[in-house]
Order: sequence, then C-alpha cells, then structure tokens
Amino acid sequence: SEWSAKVPTPQSSVVVVQLGGKVSQVPADATAVAHRHGIIWVLVIAKWMKADADTRSKCVDWVRGLTKALEAFPSTGKYAILPVPGDAETDDESSNVYAANLKRLQEIKKKYDPDNVLRMNDNIKPA
Repeated sequence: SEWSAKVPTPQSSVVVVQLGGKVSQVPADATAVAHRHGIIWVLVIAKWMKADADTRSKCVDWVRGLTKALEAFPSTGKYAILPVPGDAETDDESSNVYAANLKRLQEIKKKYDPDNVLRMNDNIKPA
C-alpha cells in the first residue's frame, strides 16, 4: 500500500490484532472500555532512534496520516492508549473512547481525582 512505502523508520510498524472471544462477551458498561465488539484492532506505531525534530515530525505525520486514512473503514470506536504526541484532548475524543461510559467515569474521576492529576492518555475530565 502507499502507507507501507511511507514508513518513516525501520522501527515503525502496523500491528493488526484479532479481537472477539471472551472480551466481546463482557457488557460495554462493565468496565471503562466500551468498544468490545470490534473484529480487529489496528495499532499504528512509529518509533525512532534519532532524537532530531525532522525524524520525529516524519514519524508523527505518518501515524496521523495513516490513522486518518483508516477512518474510511467502519469502526466501533477508539481505544484509550498510546496517544499521538501533541494531539489536543477534546470532549469529542473522550466520547469516542468511552462512549456511554463517559458520564459515569467523570463522576468517579470527580470523586477520586478532582484535581485531574491522572491526566495522561485520553483524559477523562472530572464532572
């Protein structure tokens, strides 16, 4: 594909994980993870050894570009790990990650982390 030709470093990769089985049998509201009925999970990973801005930029642009291209395919939602560096956190992103669980998780966050100290990955803002 055009994206495999654009891999920015030898350490970068695309991982496709088959889903289903017991994970898909857990109700969507049983945990924070709402998206349990997908068939595959595609993980776009960029790694680089040189700490220069140009290599970093190429890697981040590749991840963002391929992720955007994958949006053309049906999706059950986004999984809340490994954010792209510099991506802005938005309420829309939180809704996409946590779906109907978001309000409940915001209430829990308000109780246990009102100062939003634990705010990495796809942050849940306290209610």
